[in-house]
Amino acid sequence: MALILILISYDVACQWIVNLLKRMKGWPEGYSIPSQTEIRPAIPKMHETAHEKDNHQRFSLHYLSGVGLTDGESVERMWAGHNALGNATKTMGPGTRHDVLDDHFGFWNWLKYIGTGKTLCKKYKDAVKLRNIQVEAHDGFTATLSKEQVDEWERMCKEWDREPYPKRKSRNPFHVEGSSISEAQARKELAEEEELRQKAGEVARHATSPSAFLVLGLELEEEQRRIASLVKKSKSPTTTQEGSVLEQRNRLHDKLKGWEQVRTIYMPGLLQFLADNPTTLESDKAEDRPLWLPSSLPPEKRTVICVPNLVAAEDKLRTAQCFDTLVTIRQTLNMKSRMVLFKNANIRGQRDGTRSRAIIDRVHDRARAAASRYSIARSAKLSLSGPGKWEEELRILTAGDVRSYTDPERVRQGPGRRGTIEDDAQPPSTAVDSTTAMDDIDLLPEDRTRRDGTGETRRTVSWIWLKGQTSDSSEENDDLLRSEWAKSRSRAARAVEEVKLLKEEMRRAVVTLQWQADQWKQRASGRTSADSALSEGLLAYASEQCSLQLSLRDAFIKLWKDPLDLGKGEEKKDAEGKEDHSEDDENSDSDSDSDGGGGGEEDWEEVHSDEGEDSEDDEE
Repeated sequence: MALILILISYDVACQWIVNLLKRMKGWPEGYSIPSQTEIRPAIPKMHETAHEKDNHQRFSLHYLSGVGLTDGESVERMWAGHNALGNATKTMGPGTRHDVLDDHFGFWNWLKYIGTGKTLCKKYKDAVKLRNIQVEAHDGFTATLSKEQVDEWERMCKEWDREPYPKRKSRNPFHVEGSSISEAQARKELAEEEELRQKAGEVARHATSPSAFLVLGLELEEEQRRIASLVKKSKSPTTTQEGSVLEQRNRLHDKLKGWEQVRTIYMPGLLQFLADNPTTLESDKAEDRPLWLPSSLPPEKRTVICVPNLVAAEDKLRTAQCFDTLVTIRQTLNMKSRMVLFKNANIRGQRDGTRSRAIIDRVHDRARAAASRYSIARSAKLSLSGPGKWEEELRILTAGDVRSYTDPERVRQGPGRRGTIEDDAQPPSTAVDSTTAMDDIDLLPEDRTRRDGTGETRRTVSWIWLKGQTSDSSEENDDLLRSEWAKSRSRAARAVEEVKLLKEEMRRAVVTLQWQADQWKQRASGRTSADSALSEGLLAYASEQCSLQLSLRDAFIKLWKDPLDLGKGEEKKDAEGKEDHSEDDENSDSDSDSDGGGGGEEDWEEVHSDEGEDSEDDEE
């Protein structure tokens, strides 16, 4: 039987695979890969985040069919349990060191061998739960979409799954194209609208156009936040720092004076409004002086105070400012993630660690400042537009939302290492603006329990990565919606595959243990030339090993119970469950390529429904 598929998991498989077949030309026939064999390269999940994102889904174990929840990192895990051997063996001679390492690795393998039963049992229980969660979530997601839309995406996903590497012919269902309206686009559109009004006969009120006036106001608002943040961080400033802040305040004060002169032209009723509200006091500090943009005025007063179209222009600019700020947050979080990964992998020692931490803290502050800017821009838009459908896309930003797409920091925190500045060390508090209620956005890792899970398989994406990336909001043309549906489909499919793979691994484990026992029985009488004493010893040892393999086999079967059904009864029950499921969902919008998690595991869940017993088993 010809070899159908070879899955190669390697840290840099995306580069290594490029010239593999070319370099294999001329190899002996027994070492060459048959032409009909498909080679499928993959990158282990932990290493994948460091690679580029463009069309890299073809190397991701999250999206490759048939791999289940394989992460490709198992070969690396043994080092965590043997790091202490480095110091223990470094003074030994080569032979002694080799023997000690061999003993430890042999014992590690033995523990894995006898622990296969509990390992697969725990993995199976977790896989069944995850399968049910992911399949139900995907079915719920699919139910909100039209059947035509789902059928088109399903066809696209199946074509991408079927095409072998390098997957260049079919369209990548996970790739997103398009961009939201930016501040530059908004300014251009406003300038074009003003040009059309002037062509229609409207007289320009000032050399500075209304849109330019508002853009300058937003820039002054940003400058005020920056200086306020600088003042707040300098709790005990030096003379030089005080002089620098004073110079910046003076420059801002001069800019405000010029801008306020133009403000009287486009907001002629503001002076009367301020006279009628004497409680609104002006501050001596430039960063605290109110700008009185239309969004800060009472809604019923705006039409009286402002010239026509000024409120709508600020609304458009605030919308664009929100989208641009989300892009800034995403870029900053990606930058910080890469810096953290580099620091943890390469920086050692307190001096270098402190320098690296200082750089990361500056990026950290940039993300917090962007989060504060988004909060202010959204509040202004809410004041201008009021509640509406736009809130579904520009949501309220909370501390838990400001996290990386790949979520590298939302992991269980280790005990740390002495002499190293760990990334879980809390950076100094640098609140951007206390009036924005964004002080709680700290970008620090969440507290997570041992069972929370941390990877792509169990993740939920923060909404900041799902919004503001396409200019066309219609579902039919929304690449972002298609991408998230395809990812949801892959998560459900991988979870279903994992259940099937674990059942097959259980079956093969029992068969292997039986085969091992048979091999020891044959070895008992394999040496006919031995004397009676040696033959008796060989028989005793072989019998002991045979008994050990059979004991492990029986223990595993008892532990696994219903999940391990080697007969055809469960296959029949699976088929019946799928038929019932298909009849119930006859009119379903979904046409998934996976089994949808239907039937076949009910007995297992009934046997292991007691969570307390499961927890005790897992701890053991």
